[in-house]
Amino acid sequence: LAEYHSRFTLPQAGGEVEASFELHNGREIWVAVSHGILPAVDGQPPHLLTTFRDITDRKHAESALRDRERLLTSINENLIGSFVFRVERSATGRVACSYVSPNVEDITGLSAADFVADYGRYLSRLLPEDLVLMNERVAASVESGEPVDVEVRLLHARDGRLRRLRLRARSVERRPDGTNVREGIAIDVTAAKAVEAENRKLALVAARTINGVVLTDARARIEWVNEGFTRVTGYTFEEVRGRVPGSFLQGPETDPAVVAQIRGALRAERGVQVEVLNYAKDGRKYWVNIEIQPLHDTAGRLSHFMAIEKDVTERKTAMAALRASEQ
Repeated sequence: LAEYHSRFTLPQAGGEVEASFELHNGREIWVAVSHGILPAVDGQPPHLLTTFRDITDRKHAESALRDRERLLTSINENLIGSFVFRVERSATGRVACSYVSPNVEDITGLSAADFVADYGRYLSRLLPEDLVLMNERVAASVESGEPVDVEVRLLHARDGRLRRLRLRARSVERRPDGTNVREGIAIDVTAAKAVEAENRKLALVAARTINGVVLTDARARIEWVNEGFTRVTGYTFEEVRGRVPGSFLQGPETDPAVVAQIRGALRAERGVQVEVLNYAKDGRKYWVNIEIQPLHDTAGRLSHFMAIEKDVTERKTAMAALRASEQ
């Protein structure tokens, strides 16, 4: 109490102050100190009543909450390729944004301040059909209570380029006045969608080419083959999935030196082009000119090998016949 008086000025009656103290065992506690005046009774002077209330648990909880809020703020402000938001929809259908993380500007071209001040500016950047789709999904979500998950396209407010966003949001509060509060994240999937489209085009080309195409993982196990491969070898994709091509295509007359050349290139993660004698499913021998190239992910790590195999049996047979006729 002496320490309390030395550190704090007594509040007026009915007031309260909070203070921390260190106990004799070194543990810190927080207390709320309040005062009241006991009126004079039977000629006795009034008394000052001081009460101490332990609020240590509450102060620790408040501190943890502040730490969590700082962490969330740091995460929100440093998101890459996405932004978080809080949107409020009134019972009359009026929609407003009460919070959006700062990186919204990189993705939409609108600053966070503009986004909150005029949410309609963001909505006006969405393609009309996507705005309709989003509103339909939100309305269904309000009825079902399920989260919203929808992809939309918008025109960047500064450069005018088309961006693709994946929106995920859930209801976090329904107020007495009917306002529905949703929080969520918008992820810029523009680049990913472009890669998907390019991959689809490449897959279509690979599937329809007359040459055999084989895609393996980094350990040379087959993940995909095209129809050209099946036409030449007789093996379907289901029969070779997960197998190493050399384990079933090479045979007694396959040149070991060529096999060693291929294996050395794969171990060194470099491309190689050779002609090799293979064996089809029915035992038929055929020659292929095969080009193998390593594929790497965005971090530079080996992820796949791709092989393109051209059937050169006729040429090799003709050359052998020519040599035989000249002898």
